[in-house]
Amino acid sequence: MALDLVRTRARALSREAWADRLVETAEAPADDTPAMPPVEVQKLTNLQSGRQTMGGAADWYRAFSALLEANGIAIDEDRRLLDIGVGWGRMLRFLLHDLPIENMAGVEVNPALVAACQETLPGGEFVLIEPKDPLPFEDDSFDFVINNSLFSHLSPEQHMHTLDQITRVTRPGGYVISTVLSRRHVIKSLVENPTPGPPWSQVEDPAALLASFDAGEFVFMQTRQGRMADYGMAVVPDAWILNNWASRLEVLDFDHEAPGQSLVLARKPLIA
Repeated sequence: MALDLVRTRARALSREAWADRLVETAEAPADDTPAMPPVEVQKLTNLQSGRQTMGGAADWYRAFSALLEANGIAIDEDRRLLDIGVGWGRMLRFLLHDLPIENMAGVEVNPALVAACQETLPGGEFVLIEPKDPLPFEDDSFDFVINNSLFSHLSPEQHMHTLDQITRVTRPGGYVISTVLSRRHVIKSLVENPTPGPPWSQVEDPAALLASFDAGEFVFMQTRQGRMADYGMAVVPDAWILNNWASRLEVLDFDHEAPGQSLVLARKPLIA
């Protein structure tokens, strides 16, 4: 089914019902939901597929929608949205309830993921990028910029480079919705239920790491080399975000109770 007809079906449902529908059909897409990429492509982003991965995306969509509503923010259907680290378009499938695919764009560093978006979400603008390149969009292009599990993996230097690019392409008065790993993730991964494998298993002194985080320090554990050397696990305190984002974006709200990662809502100031 063409995505304009999929969106018509989506709009006939509540956000909650549309989220449920996408999860229900994740392993056998119906005629009223977008096609899914092959399982091996789905697993490229988080080693998950089917109902499991779409269930996590549904949790994000519900928290995302609730955060906007709590702050009096509506997504009008003529707005434009960019997903940085779009993967194979998990989140954009849910956002078809709010926007036509022609108003959505996404960037990725993996060509297989970009190809999956282009094939299963035709009409959107999906672009392959290099980690340190500028975003391939004009200044002030988007009303909403989202990123899920992006800042939770970037070094401080790459974090700020990406933030500068996000700020540049966001329209004045536009919104940026990000996810981050926060204190509860440190506790879960190092204390309550230690995460096996690197990089968490390589932390020799969890108490010292937690103390650094509580002191407002950016905690980064590198996991790759070469073109992805700025990629790893990043745990970012609220205080660091407030201090380092202030010259670019106005941080409006944090949601540390969101399923999965914490949410950060920010706005690009209006031009004086």
